[in-house]
Amino acid sequence: MTTLAFEQFQFELHLSESATKQDVRESELKLELKIAETKADLIRWIVGAGFLQTALIAALLI
Repeated sequence: MTTLAFEQFQFELHLSESATKQDVRESELKLELKIAETKADLIRWIVGAGFLQTALIAALLI
């Protein structure tokens, strides 16, 4: 392989592995969606645990 062909191959390989702005934006949107889902799940668990704790304390006092 000649030096010029090797350099062309390296350049094309670099381009094929490079992320475009659209790729980065899509990844950011997926990450934001996952964070929002996790936040909602966490709030759901905390509220559920709070109700359970309140019911347990009320049952112990009665």
